[in-house]
Amino acid sequence: MLSDGLKRFAMSLGLHVGSARSSRPVLPAEHQCISPLDAVFVTGGRPFLIDVALSDCRCFGFTAFPPTPEGLNPFSLAVAELQVGPVARPDSALVKFYKTYQPKSAAELLGIDRPDSHPLSMFGPAGAPWPWRPEMPGSLEAQRPGQVAADARKAGISDREGTLGDPFFGPVSDARAAAEIKRLEHLAVVLRGEGYRVDPVGLDNITGVVLQLGTEWRVLVTDGGQHRLCVLGAMGIQAVTVQIRANAGTGGIVRGEDVEHWPMVRAGILKSTEAFGIFERLFRGIPPAAASEWVDVASSRLASLRARS
Repeated sequence: MLSDGLKRFAMSLGLHVGSARSSRPVLPAEHQCISPLDAVFVTGGRPFLIDVALSDCRCFGFTAFPPTPEGLNPFSLAVAELQVGPVARPDSALVKFYKTYQPKSAAELLGIDRPDSHPLSMFGPAGAPWPWRPEMPGSLEAQRPGQVAADARKAGISDREGTLGDPFFGPVSDARAAAEIKRLEHLAVVLRGEGYRVDPVGLDNITGVVLQLGTEWRVLVTDGGQHRLCVLGAMGIQAVTVQIRANAGTGGIVRGEDVEHWPMVRAGILKSTEAFGIFERLFRGIPPAAASEWVDVASSRLASLRARS
């Protein structure tokens, strides 16, 4: 067993620690499940796998982009452009995204109305909390450089202090942007050749939580696999197998009707109307107001891409 200190250190690096058995996902099909809620009950609180249409997936943090070029996702759009022909890196859609989407605060990243007057304006964008999670803005902001540094290593660059930029919003350094593009290019080659392989042990799957609004549900990919998911979307894949985290929300399902019980609401950091507004925006796949310039740029580039392909 790992000590609490080692677990906290691992979390600061963006790593999740748990037993091998608890991380091994259950296949809902084996239990004749027809919805994520069914899976929660029959799997006994363990992670589970479920097939999801990419149009029903949300990713890229609080921007809530579906993982497709049509969803204006910068990773997907960058890969889609490369599939049509060579693109100089300064002209990449991803570089344009980092230049146009630069939220100044956690409030702006969350898409809160009048963000400059909100208490969360005291925190940088890295301090933006998931309304249904217990992690506080100050803690998130302090941990994020370590997580960014760990992610930079996956992209093939050294960023020990986590200062080269966050992969999900700008500004970023030229080195970070180039590394992200190279990472996407490599994944495109691998996925075209091998396809997406589900890890039966559950340690390297596309992973997220279910957002449920009434009887409808979407999957918000918050952990591993965002790059792979977006590349698959650029390749025209229609559905993907996603692992649902059992330790997030209620058994991996976040229900809008539970908003009054969410930690950020109970702590007074978000009003229930604000928290629900963030949840609904994510559910609907609507980017925050701070991304409006990117939406205009991406829409134009998508039209140009479709004309060329």
